[in-house]
Amino acid sequence: MATNMTSMSSMMQSSAKPEGDISSVFASLSGDDMNKPLEPRFAQLKRQIIQGHEEEVKNSWYRLLDALKREIAIVRSSNQSIIPQVNFRDIKNLSSDVRNEIQTRGVMVVRGVLPEVDALKLKADVQNYIKQNPHTKAFPQDTRVVYELYVAFSDSCSCQCSSPRGINIR
Repeated sequence: MATNMTSMSSMMQSSAKPEGDISSVFASLSGDDMNKPLEPRFAQLKRQIIQGHEEEVKNSWYRLLDALKREIAIVRSSNQSIIPQVNFRDIKNLSSDVRNEIQTRGVMVVRGVLPEVDALKLKADVQNYIKQNPHTKAFPQDTRVVYELYVAFSDSCSCQCSSPRGINIR
């Protein structure tokens, strides 16, 4: 096992890349050719990982394909958003159907958490922060619309995130 870990570690170290923005890790966002094959080291790593488990990996792949076919059919036939949406005032009284859908999708949109005036204040704070910090990473470079903001950068943001309403939706 130590040999495998050493060789994986050395493979990872040999492929160091210069720092980029978040788009650099998603081909669909970076403009890279999404059909470009991966480097041969990834095939080698894959062989090492699945060695002795080839049949299980193949079977899990077929199960994944079947599950994707079912989910794609559900998404295509849905006349509404596939992501459940709930109002904050109803969060404590969700039906079992809505709870099951949230569990299935793994995500939900909660509307009405903040009063409109507070939401507009947060938006203004973000815009002000970006203006005062022009080094903030964003993409695409020509029309910056996605910004890499990972910290609570203002008092109003911190207050909203730690407010009882904000905590209740976590």
